[in-house]
Amino acid sequence: MRIRPPFIDRRSHSRGQALVETAILLPVLLILLLGAIDFGRAFFGWVNLQQAVRIGANYAATHPNMDATERDRYEALVEGDLVGLNCAIDSVIPNPTYTTPDGTPIAIPTLGDYATVTLDCDFSPITPLADIFFGDPIPMSATSTFPIREGCITCPAVAPVDPPPAPLQCRLVPDLEGMSVAGARLAWESAGFDPDEFDPILGQDTETVASAVVTEDDPLSTCEFPTYAIFSSSVLVTTDAPAATDPTCLTVPNVIGIALEDAMDEWTDAGFTGDLTVGDLDPSTADPIGVVTQQDTTPASNAGVECILPTTPIDLEVGAPWPAAPPAPCRVPNMINLFRAEGAAAWVDPGGFDLNNFSPSTGTFKIRSQSLVGGTYVPCEASIVVGDKA
Repeated sequence: MRIRPPFIDRRSHSRGQALVETAILLPVLLILLLGAIDFGRAFFGWVNLQQAVRIGANYAATHPNMDATERDRYEALVEGDLVGLNCAIDSVIPNPTYTTPDGTPIAIPTLGDYATVTLDCDFSPITPLADIFFGDPIPMSATSTFPIREGCITCPAVAPVDPPPAPLQCRLVPDLEGMSVAGARLAWESAGFDPDEFDPILGQDTETVASAVVTEDDPLSTCEFPTYAIFSSSVLVTTDAPAATDPTCLTVPNVIGIALEDAMDEWTDAGFTGDLTVGDLDPSTADPIGVVTQQDTTPASNAGVECILPTTPIDLEVGAPWPAAPPAPCRVPNMINLFRAEGAAAWVDPGGFDLNNFSPSTGTFKIRSQSLVGGTYVPCEASIVVGDKA
């Protein structure tokens, strides 16, 4: 009897092998496909980024001194070319930078300088495991530089920009060192500070100020201390101690900072008999209220400290009188949620304002709005309107 071998379906075997091979290759093919897509996305983003910086740098080169409108136009042009960018970029487009031909940064560019725009973004791949090899996100950057094509070669000097005025409540702190104590008091008051906040408030008039320490007593002050200080600040001055005297000499009075007529009195009251001159002027015709700015004895002496002969002569230099002190402002009280009558009372005390400048003058409503911001300083003659609606 002939035995036949079992039948083997080779077609079924081939299909199974193909499925196994496909299962092995499919992830690799998907990764390759996603990698190709990521490469295209990254390349497209890079091209967009390069085009955006070129557009921005070109516009900056033709508008080197952009005003607010031109700055908005610059941003719109750059953002317009970033539409569809496959890369995360900051929401605020950076300003262009300007340099001279040798690379020195400048604030005011002119013809022949360079405008540069730089943009950075973060590209996130979608390919699995890409972050292991390339990181996630992948930083990309583009920079473009164009020469300035508008302006003048020999530009006129730029006019100096006046600094903004100091806030109403701020005062320029005077330099008191070297003045007489009496002169320092006058300088402090003339600058707009409270004379009662000068220490020592009395005495030591002809001694020389060695140091002055200013203290701001308002935690809400916005003055640029120590150049400026709030008008209610205080100052403590210290003086150089006068040298020991003997019957043959007198301590030289410091008269810097006081009026000429007062300086002449101080000189004679101290017991000096030497001549007092005012430069080339006749002391009798010089401005009696002009402020003494310098004093010199012959021989030279240390004012307020040194002891010299009573017959020593002195020469004074005199300037303009001290200007009138600026009026102190008043602080607007915060009256929100107060009743009208309560707000009016706060306007007068502690505000320091005139009740006639408070409106409306009648009503029983609760204040929800006020025309002047609470906590700010305004002239004491200011007016305010309050209302019952925010």
